[in-house]
Amino acid sequence: MASSTTIPIARTSPNSERLLSEKPNADIHVDRWRSQRKLFTIQAAQPVTVVLRLMTYPAWKVWINGRPASWRAHPNTKEMEIDVPAGPSRVEVRFTRTPDRTLGG
Repeated sequence: MASSTTIPIARTSPNSERLLSEKPNADIHVDRWRSQRKLFTIQAAQPVTVVLRLMTYPAWKVWINGRPASWRAHPNTKEMEIDVPAGPSRVEVRFTRTPDRTLGG
């Protein structure tokens, strides 16, 4: 099994679209960061776990390179963790409608 590096996403400043990682083996760039949709690209030298400063909720869905991907809650903070493969990846995180929200209007 390949080793993985955890990358917490944090903006460098309120106006910045660049993100920081603890390790220099991944380059992350935000393409869109809205309340219900996050889109970023990552170039990773090895598989990484990206931790979004975003509380987990079942309506959040993740796609990596256009394919559905799973996420999990960080055990302590409940922030979203996403495993991203090595190489270039385009990650989309979108808040979708759940049946309870659709029925509730």
